Amino acid sequence: MNRLTALTVLRLGALSLPVAWVACGSDDPATAPVDAGADVADAAPFDASPPVDAADAADAAPPVDLAIYVHSATTLYRFDPDARSLDAVGVFSCAADRVFNIAVNVSGEIYGVTSQGLVRIDPKTAFCAPVAKGVYPQALTFVPKGMLDADREVLVGYSFAQYVRIDESSGVITALGALNPNPTQGQFLVSGDVVAGIGGHLFLTSLEGPAGDVLVEADPVTGKVIKRLGPNLPSVAMLGLAQWKGFGYAFSASGKIYKLSLKTGAASLVTLGADGGLPDGGGDGGIIAFAGAGVTTLAPLQ
Repeated sequence: MNRLTALTVLRLGALSLPVAWVACGSDDPATAPVDAGADVADAAPFDASPPVDAADAADAAPPVDLAIYVHSATTLYRFDPDARSLDAVGVFSCAADRVFNIAVNVSGEIYGVTSQGLVRIDPKTAFCAPVAKGVYPQALTFVPKGMLDADREVLVGYSFAQYVRIDESSGVITALGALNPNPTQGQFLVSGDVVAGIGGHLFLTSLEGPAGDVLVEADPVTGKVIKRLGPNLPSVAMLGLAQWKGFGYAFSASGKIYKLSLKTGAASLVTLGADGGLPDGGGDGGIIAFAGAGVTTLAPLQ
């Protein structure tokens, strides 16, 4: 089995369509330096309380955790890119099903894809609540309001080269477009993850034939590749991708974290804290084999 076939099988699993489908329409040690310039109910309840002003309600709401969530197949972690710290949240209650990828919405809620379907994950306990059964894309992200839908943020994903929209309440999948054909004349398959970022575009790790993993920029409306960014990435399994302050952060199956320029694709290795140690109590002995990542759409873009 060649590497392209093996990686495709690893990340995308069975080819059977999900129950909710709706049709429409070895690490290379050398790393390049990061480009320094890169960048309601109508009736009141019985013991009705006085109406709450919307601003007061917003103030009372718990703050969204502005951090990157990253995970192995069994354990959820919280990564702070500013402090370069990685802390274990806990073992997924659905760990037996293996979690392939996650996405975080504007409210800080986490949605994930497992071998059994779509789940909602508690960001404080890693408890999984099922949403829908079926086969779902394993490259997953929310795009902010106004990027794809004028009124709300949208959960999207890639399966092989196909770009889809997912209703996070029902699990219904709607086809939107594809990576190919595209203006670069390249032929791409998603190899890891996708994230919405600077410039109102999507960024994803993909395969370009035998050349290896590469970072590409795509149109959030059609899903089509619009630009191939820089050199090939230093790892062949960048399975998690998030953005923070205008940079990408990629998480590899070999347990490495890279900071990426979203302008050139250049990558540099990130070390953790002062000692580079692994978090305690995560449930993943030794090297953490990262499987995916997600960050709220409120994460800073610069």
